Amino acid sequence: MEHLKTDYEGAIKEINALTAENSMLEGIISQAEQYFSLSDKPDRSAADDLRLNISRQTVIANSILTRADLDRLKKEKAEQDTKISALKKTFESCKKKYEMYREIAATYHDIAEGDHISKLIVAEKEKHKAEQEKKDEQEKKDEQIKKKNKPRLKKYLYLLQDLDIPEL
Repeated sequence: MEHLKTDYEGAIKEINALTAENSMLEGIISQAEQYFSLSDKPDRSAADDLRLNISRQTVIANSILTRADLDRLKKEKAEQDTKISALKKTFESCKKKYEMYREIAATYHDIAEGDHISKLIVAEKEKHKAEQEKKDEQEKKDEQIKKKNKPRLKKYLYLLQDLDIPEL
């Protein structure tokens, strides 16, 4: 169980680290694409020149000198995406196993203390009690509606008797 817990925590840390790095790569790729797009543009506005200068700093800081470097970075990101996806699947599997083993251990502990059966009995009694209370509440509401509508019904029947309705 401890081994599973260690694997579980390790998977969380690795996924978080890769996700952070992947997010950073995504930003760098976006800046590099903007840089190459703007550098190819013949008529740039002042705003374009400003964006070009900003993206140039990112490109230089990350040694992206050519489009081939950008393509290499995109390939690296795609590989990371695949690795993150695989880790997430492994993590989910590990998480399910960990939860299952933890539940088994808790049940075993309850049984070992002799308390499990009594808890099941109490839970079943509470369930039946809640169902009965719900049923009683509905019957009470139905009875209140009948009491409320009884005088009206008598009044309508009385009024109907006074009407001269021809038979068909």
